[in-house]
Amino acid sequence: MATKTRKTNKTAKAKTAKAEAKLPLARDLWLASLGFYGRIYDQTVERAENVRTEASKLFDELVDRGTTVETETRKALKDVRIDTSGSVEERLQKLRDALPDLPKFPEMPELPQIAQLSQFKSARVRDLEAEVEGLTKKVNALSRASKAAKSNRTPARKAA
Repeated sequence: MATKTRKTNKTAKAKTAKAEAKLPLARDLWLASLGFYGRIYDQTVERAENVRTEASKLFDELVDRGTTVETETRKALKDVRIDTSGSVEERLQKLRDALPDLPKFPEMPELPQIAQLSQFKSARVRDLEAEVEGLTKKVNALSRASKAAKSNRTPARKAA
């Protein structure tokens, strides 16, 4: 049995050698494609390593910048002690003075007092309020009369 396997291996090797002799171009194409794959792989590994190092550098730079900003902000806020005893406008002004790069908020307009608002009611509004009050009284009176009429009714007899 071992001799049969040797014959088969010899036959296969002979056929392979014969095919390679006939088609040297096919083998070269195969080797070229393997070479292409190897080159692409090497370039990909190299680029991935470059990206990794650049990302690491960028992260370190951002951490350094964040540390600087935090230090400056803490120093500015430490210098300005905002107490809650003053008005909102005074506290905002202190904060603006301490951090001049903050965006400016628009000034809040003064709201009129309630007494001043009552002056602005027009005569027509007062008339309408009086009319609504009168109608409310009439509805209440009609409601009371309806309840009284229902209580005075005798129950209807059932038809036999």
